Order: sequence, then C-alpha cells, then structure tokens
Amino acid sequence: MVLELLKNDTENNTVDYLYTCINPTDMYSLIISREEIKRIMIKLLSDNFTYESSTEAFVLTFEGLFFIENGGYEAKSLSDAYDAEEQRLEIARLRNLDEQSGLNQTRLNVLTYWLVVGTIGATIVALLILGWQVWIYFHPQTTGIK
Repeated sequence: MVLELLKNDTENNTVDYLYTCINPTDMYSLIISREEIKRIMIKLLSDNFTYESSTEAFVLTFEGLFFIENGGYEAKSLSDAYDAEEQRLEIARLRNLDEQSGLNQTRLNVLTYWLVVGTIGATIVALLILGWQVWIYFHPQTTGIK
C-alpha cells in the first residue's frame, strides 16, 4: 500500500502525507500510526526500494518500482513459500535417497558375507579334493584302485 502511494506521487511523500493518505476518516477502517509508517519507511529504505530526498520526502527507486510491478511483498512471500516448499521436498527426497542407500548397503553387506562363506566353502572342498588326490597317489593299495 505504501509502495503504491510512493509510485503514484513523487513530490510530497513525507511521513505525515502518507499518514493522511493511508488513514481514511472512516472510523471503522484500519488505522496505521505514524510510528508504524516510519518503521515501514525504514524497511523500504533498508531494502533499497526508496530513498529520502533533501526535502524529507521518500522517493521510489527503480528497484522499488520493479518490486511493485512484480507483485511486491505479497509475491515475495509467495515466492519464499514456494522456495521453502521446494527445499522441503528436496530434503525429503535426499532423506529417501539416504534410506534407500542404507538398504542397498545392507543388502550389499549380506551378499558380500555369503560370497565370503561360499569362497571359504569352495576353498575347503578344493583342499579336500587335493588331499584326496595326494592320498590316492601315495597310497593306491588302500583305495582299491590299481
């Protein structure tokens, strides 16, 4: 609302002028105090959307005009909410990926264990066959083979 006033009038944008423009005479309307208007103007100054002229009037900068044309603080709030939702979804995706990675690591460890057991078993069988062949070579009479 304040940025729209600054956009429309560039000559008399003092705090008092803005106070009279913002606060209508209708007693049921929202009333904004001069202190709140000063705080609003300080925020706009810190965001570089306005600057204070030598006549203590506030003037809209190009960034402020661009900001108004792109929806102002409401659009910024929606954009920030969208960014926060995107960040939340990315964190959820990474957590899911981490969980899947953990499950895959567990499966890989189990498969590695069974590969080791199989290799040890094959080694034992190979050694038994080798031992049997050596026994047959040196003691052919006990096996019944001539």
